[in-house]
This record gives sequence, C-alpha cells and structure tokens, in this order.
Amino acid sequence: MISTLIDFANTLERDWSIEDHSQKALSFLSDLSINQTLEVFESSVAEWMGSCNLPKQVNLYNNFGEPSVSLFNNGKFAVDLYFWRKNDTIIHSHGFRGAFKLLYGLSLHEVFNVQTAEKFTSDIKRTSLESQKINILKPGDVHEITPELTHRVVHIDDPTVTLCVRTVEDTELEQWHHLPTGLSYKKKNLSEKLVKQVLYFQYLLNSDSLKAEQFIKNLLTGLDVSSQISLYESLCYGEVGLDESSFTVIEKEFKSIFESTNWFAMYKKYYESLGVKLQESLAENKELKFLAHAVNSNYSVEKTKDLLSLFTNKNLDELCKSLLENNNVFTNGFEETQRSKIENYLL
Repeated sequence: MISTLIDFANTLERDWSIEDHSQKALSFLSDLSINQTLEVFESSVAEWMGSCNLPKQVNLYNNFGEPSVSLFNNGKFAVDLYFWRKNDTIIHSHGFRGAFKLLYGLSLHEVFNVQTAEKFTSDIKRTSLESQKINILKPGDVHEITPELTHRVVHIDDPTVTLCVRTVEDTELEQWHHLPTGLSYKKKNLSEKLVKQVLYFQYLLNSDSLKAEQFIKNLLTGLDVSSQISLYESLCYGEVGLDESSFTVIEKEFKSIFESTNWFAMYKKYYESLGVKLQESLAENKELKFLAHAVNSNYSVEKTKDLLSLFTNKNLDELCKSLLENNNVFTNGFEETQRSKIENYLL
C-alpha cells in the first residue's frame, strides 16, 4: 500500500493545482482499496521507514497523530498517515484542504457551525458552536476537508489509523481552534527560530537570570496572540524539552501577559473544566470511551443509543454499569458528580 500511495502522489504532482486538490484527493481515497490486515500494514510502514529517507514531516511532534508520518511532501501537498492511541482532536477548522480516509479502527465525527460573536484581536474571538452532524466513521469512510469544515474527531478504537492527502503551506487558509467555552483562536506552527530562541533563554537562565528574564519578556511580548498561545501549549505538552525551572519562569511570564486580557478567562475555564469530566482516554474499550464522551458532551439518551447501535450490540444500561466500574475514568474530587451523570443514562 505504501508504494501505491507514493505512486499516486507522484502522479498527482505532474498535474496538480490547488483549486482541484480536494476533489482529486477525495476521488483517489474513495477508490483506494484496503485489503491488508492492520498487522501487515504496520509491518509495511515499519519496513518503509527503515529503508528510505523520510520526506520533510508535516507534524514533527505527537500533537496530531501518535505519531503522524508523512509519506510524501513536496512543499505543495503531502500524504500523511495518522496513528491514534489515546489523543483526540480539539474542535478545529483547517489551514489546509484535501480529504481523509479511515483505514483501521473507529472514530466519532462531529461537525459544527461556528458563529462569531465578538472579535478580541485579529487572531482571537468569542464564538458560539452549534452541533450540525454526529456520526460514526468506519474503515473505508472518506471525508473532504474544505475551508468550511469545522469538526472534531474522537478516535474510539485503539488503535485507529487515518490517511490524509492535504495541502501544505496553504497561505490562503488559517487554522482555528474552537473551545466549548466560546473562545476561538488561530493555531500556528512554531518556527525554528522561535524554538531556538526559547532554548537559548534556557541557556541564559543558567548564566545570568536577570538577562534571561528580560530576554524572554521581550520575546513573548513581541509575539502576536495566536503565537503566544501556540508556544504556551507546546511548552505545556513538553514538546520543546525545557527543564522544569526554565518552564516555571516562562509560565510566570505568560501568566502576567494573559491575565490582563479580556479572553483568558474563557481559555482557562476550558482547561479547568477538563478536571470535572470523565477521562475518556482511560476507558477500557471503545464502547466505554464513546459513552464517556457522550456523557461529557451531554448527548441525549436517544442519540447515544443510535450511535452505539452502529458499532456494538451492547445496550446502554449494560455499558453504563460497566463505566461506573471503570474507576480509571473518574477525576479525583468529582467522582460522585460524574457517577451521577452516568446514572442519569441508566434505563
């Protein structure tokens, strides 16, 4: 399959235009036949990765895919594989266009309509989200990625593997992340320069702390808001590799910048809300992960039953009781509240 995907990319490259990229990607993925088991496919990827020079990787870290692997990338478009274990996507629109296909596993796909209520800056705004469509994606399902698509994908099977044919450096488009608390912000990739500046700050901190603190203050205040948020999230996830003392200094500086803004309360509220939700990624199987997400997202009993019927014969009553016994998913201090929400689903 790897050679088939690369052959397609080479063919597409000879007659490529950004205007018809999504349709060509959608057509190819719709016709693509998958006849390998997951085990054989994993072995094929391992053999390919060990025997060739990888193209420039679109996503270097494990923040989108666990991991993602770019099979082809010519700077205009890429063919990416995304392997998923525990991570899921945040609600987002796209800074690229193309199409994706589910190869293995199961995913819950939620599509949203976004309405802007207030602009704070050019790259951060208050919005409202309206659920438009919720469905289960199974192996073989294909979806086009357009500038209008705002969605979230919850990977309910471990592992789940998706294939994406997408544009790269699509300067006409911007990627936005949308939080349920009503905050939307542009998402930017960290530049090599910014990463090196942060690492140089860490070096300076061990030589001259006052000089280092002034350096990082000047750096952070010189960034636009979306770059500040992207860097903050990257550092929180440990992607840059700062030591604890360096991160503490930067976190303090971020706090002084963010807490004076009129949008940070919505940002902070979202992450605080995760502490009172079920830990979906720690559910024991796909049915329980889906149910934990349904409880967290306040799905109706009827919608929950309908979606469950698409991939399991287990009934909701049985699954609720199993979820109550899955202690891993409960957050310390909020267990009784979370148990009450699950009990409300019982028949």
